[in-house]
Amino acid sequence: MQGLFNFINMNKAQYILLFTFLFLAHVCYSQDRSFHTKVSADTLLMGNFLEVTFTLENTTGKIEPPSFESFELINGPAQSSSVSIINGNMTQHHSYTYVLQAKEEGIFLIDPAIAFVGEEVIKTDPIQIVVLPNPDGIIQTPKSGRSSNREWDEVKPQAKPKKPITKL
Repeated sequence: MQGLFNFINMNKAQYILLFTFLFLAHVCYSQDRSFHTKVSADTLLMGNFLEVTFTLENTTGKIEPPSFESFELINGPAQSSSVSIINGNMTQHHSYTYVLQAKEEGIFLIDPAIAFVGEEVIKTDPIQIVVLPNPDGIIQTPKSGRSSNREWDEVKPQAKPKKPITKL
């Protein structure tokens, strides 16, 4: 009975603090957590870049990427984070993006990435990537719209030598 009596005698600040805590606990636990992989293409031509993004939603943790054995790591990881609150619903995204290039043609499997979230271990699904021959040297733009940094491989035109200026 005494515990109930103490609850009734709480002052206004204590009520506000209690309900704020309960609301935040509800918001934090009612969100759907997920960990997934997104690729810029599941089929690409040899010599083109592949963007692989691992995203943790509504939680934080340490991400351990797969080994990318059949691919050369060109760039990464590029990290990004976002938080949005829409109509009282909060969502968080933590993403790690890698730019890869296939070492040879064939069908490859990108192994699952692993996220350590507190005591829990979460894995993504493996993703199959098909790399086709590219005899014409076609350059594909990743579907994500990000720059592929293709200028690293391009040959830039050489500046013409200037003619000497002669005084008359």
